[in-house]
Amino acid sequence: MAAALPTPAAVRALYRSLLRHVLVFPSIKRAELLAEVRAEVRERAYGLDRSRAADGPAIAAAVAAAERGLATLRKYTSLDAASPHWRVDLEQDPLGEAAAQQRRAQALADAARAARALR
Repeated sequence: MAAALPTPAAVRALYRSLLRHVLVFPSIKRAELLAEVRAEVRERAYGLDRSRAADGPAIAAAVAAAERGLATLRKYTSLDAASPHWRVDLEQDPLGEAAAQQRRAQALADAARAARALR
């Protein structure tokens, strides 16, 4: 029996929460991260359909990755700036194997683009 997919309202709430936490994430690359989150969500939203049974596992995996990413962001954005003691414990790969695959695919696309530019 497959797990029930989150409602569209729950996915929108997750997306809004991700955006809120990215906006206060302490990084010089905050704008890039914000653009990346927006692009990823749009890509998934247009590429997956809740009505297709085959897309169910992909939707569940994308939501799980977003929840893990949000949990990681919360570790940084929920710190008390006035506290003299901060401690952040992170997983080695919080986004799982999918993030590594995405980086490899991006590297291949960049290499192909560079090869075309040399022609």
